[in-house]
Amino acid sequence: KCDITNIEEVSALIDEFIKKDFNVDIVILNAGVMSNDIQNDRFNNQKFKEVFNINLYGTVNIIDKVLPLFQQKRQGIFIGISSLSAYNGIAIDKIAYPASKAALNMVFTAFRLQLGVSKIRFITVNVGRISERKSILAVSYNQVARKIVSIFNKKKNVYNYPYFHYLFMKPFKHLPNSFTSRYIIKRLKARA
Repeated sequence: KCDITNIEEVSALIDEFIKKDFNVDIVILNAGVMSNDIQNDRFNNQKFKEVFNINLYGTVNIIDKVLPLFQQKRQGIFIGISSLSAYNGIAIDKIAYPASKAALNMVFTAFRLQLGVSKIRFITVNVGRISERKSILAVSYNQVARKIVSIFNKKKNVYNYPYFHYLFMKPFKHLPNSFTSRYIIKRLKARA
């Protein structure tokens, strides 16, 4: 167990892996929280910071400690679990969650650009709504896990899953914010 927001704990974990000759080839960066940082139309900066500390800075802490191992071996895969909400910010009463996931996507893009054509890969998986029960509006945790395992040896760097959620959400990023706020967010809040 490791608090990824604590760089000392992350360092101790990686040092333990090295001591035990544990060979790290793939790191799935799945830690994340979703918190209502807007309540009764009031913004809670503390909750905002907590979400960013885990969703973005905690992930970067892991990368910071594992990347040198991958560079030494000249290969390795980081898979960052992100969200389709990163594309358009649609998440009821949540500012930090889609913002932190958008930032995570950009961090992975920047690493891909900076490391160029090396064999160290940064793969982003933007996931739609997840539920314990399978439904047309959500995918199950098992479906997401199977998708992640299926991409290890594929060439793409960004996956949107399920793709039909991505196709549904994609047009919203081109709509005016006033329309999205008035007609989408308000309707979703009324259902919640």
